Amino acid sequence: MKKRGSTPTGTTTNDKDILQELINASHGTSYSKWLQIVWENQGIPTHEISQHGVDSNNHHNASQRLNPRIEPLGWRIIKRVKTQRNKSHGWYLEPITVKAEPQLELNLDGEVVQ
Repeated sequence: MKKRGSTPTGTTTNDKDILQELINASHGTSYSKWLQIVWENQGIPTHEISQHGVDSNNHHNASQRLNPRIEPLGWRIIKRVKTQRNKSHGWYLEPITVKAEPQLELNLDGEVVQ
């Protein structure tokens, strides 16, 4: 487990500024502590999050609420299967490195709109 206050691998030198910006973006939700736990413990299994003082057992809901707020800042919360599908997932806070492909806009006749 990482030391308290550590930051994700691959982040920039102003990690505390980034974390504070993400926490500010989570304002108005009850998930700022959850966000900090995942930031400091990349890959933390679902069952261990509650050991850090978070009461919610619906971590999927936390990521669903937070991602729309932090994606414009270039970050997202993802979960990955760490061992087996029926075991705890690992939670990660990662920079968005792949830009989405532009979507085609179609008119009602199914023609591409320029």
